[in-house]
Amino acid sequence: MGAELLFILLALTPVAIGAGLIATGAEDGQDEFGADPAREDGAEVEDADDLIPARPEDSLDIPGTEEDDILTGTDADELVLADAGSDSVDAGAGADYVEGDDGADSLLGGEGDDVLLGGEGDDVLEGGADDDVLAGGVGADTLSGGSGNDILLADDAENEDDDADVLDGGEGDDALFFGPGDSATGGEGADVFAPSGSASITDFDSAEDVLLVRYTGETAPEITDQVVTSTGLEVSLSNGSVITLAGVTEPLDVASIAFLETAAL
Repeated sequence: MGAELLFILLALTPVAIGAGLIATGAEDGQDEFGADPAREDGAEVEDADDLIPARPEDSLDIPGTEEDDILTGTDADELVLADAGSDSVDAGAGADYVEGDDGADSLLGGEGDDVLLGGEGDDVLEGGADDDVLAGGVGADTLSGGSGNDILLADDAENEDDDADVLDGGEGDDALFFGPGDSATGGEGADVFAPSGSASITDFDSAEDVLLVRYTGETAPEITDQVVTSTGLEVSLSNGSVITLAGVTEPLDVASIAFLETAAL
């Protein structure tokens, strides 16, 4: 799973022109990128939700119920289907795939390249060690990648999630996809912050991080202003979005900003 996700991530971020991103005639020094990559399984990648791997067919199943379950995995690669209810899942070691469904779930991946899907409800997802994919779904979710190169997705696929999510990539080179009202922390490493509206970034480092502005439609928004305030930098876009970068004391260089047209999230 790790190699495939790395390929897809590179195809969606401006750090890898040769892996699927094409500069499309940017204006005012800003780079605009378009992506039309395909996953190793042949599926096209059009938006961040396409970074979620398909449910595995060869993993050991651990089923839940509609009650509030406590589910514990083993060292094997497991498929955990928690079902409804406010569930607590510790997947253990192994490359696990965990679905929380409805309810306020707590999902812990542990060691291994895990996939954690919160579903509806205010969920807490912790990837643990290795390269994980965390998708909060609908609700005010808290996503913590832990160590490893993680992908954190706070947007709902139909853009119906307007709750305030909190993302923390942790150690490693992470990619954080988030929407209006969300707060994102990259942690240690060179991170990609990919907001789709007005949001906050707590630890942007222009020396190694990238601000990847996602938008829908044929025309990328323009940066209309960058204002340094007493708390950080406010980056204003022509679509009305304002991205706040806490602690940043000077406007961003064009090398730190890129745009990505995606399907609606």
